[in-house]
Amino acid sequence: MAIETDELVNLKNDIQDLKGIVLNLKVQDVYSEVMTTEQALKYLKVSIRTLQILRDTGKVKFSQDGKMIRYRKADLDAYLAEYRVGR
Repeated sequence: MAIETDELVNLKNDIQDLKGIVLNLKVQDVYSEVMTTEQALKYLKVSIRTLQILRDTGKVKFSQDGKMIRYRKADLDAYLAEYRVGR
């Protein structure tokens, strides 16, 4: 069974298109998983003071650059899983 040159070119183009889509999705996933303090408060449904205590005690991981604090959704999920009652 012979594959035509045009079919190979079309296949190559389709693969390149898929590669671009996958790379774009990966970039979106990285940024959608990073939350501001306000987003983390809503996600955890806690007060700002409670979130500060969770940071200070090391129960919730975060990144800080100057005054800017960010949380990864995976870290917040890990906190929720670790302190889940009724395992």
